Amino acid sequence: MSRLAQLSTLVLVLSAAGCATDPGAGSARQHLPVATNPNFTLYVSNQSFDREVVDINVQIDGQLAVTGDFDVEGQHSWHEFKFELAPGDHVLTATTDDVPGVTLELPFNLATPKYAVTNFWYAADPAADQPAQLDGFITSEPPTFQ
Repeated sequence: MSRLAQLSTLVLVLSAAGCATDPGAGSARQHLPVATNPNFTLYVSNQSFDREVVDINVQIDGQLAVTGDFDVEGQHSWHEFKFELAPGDHVLTATTDDVPGVTLELPFNLATPKYAVTNFWYAADPAADQPAQLDGFITSEPPTFQ
């Protein structure tokens, strides 16, 4: 096999592996450096079948951290992003350009590793009484998802 063919095969295998194993794959993009030893892990999900794709932007302390169009997929899918933040007080802010005015703000103190979950929710059915919203939480324990 030629060197070019070997490199092409390697790129193909690595690309396929990245798509299969990278929870942040697709249009979601981490803007702050990806940490090899993270002390802050963020999970982002679109939980709305009535808005199958939603643009979500996340800032940490006013710095753009994550952007992307999040597909509802099977609804129970979270994209993982890993950061290394300085100890102390921080603020996570999530917004969506698709639904102006929908904002989530989560202040937290980082003395030990933390995990954050941010979800977009919306139901078009007025009877569901589910206006578009972002919700989330910060925890010291890795979250479990169903």
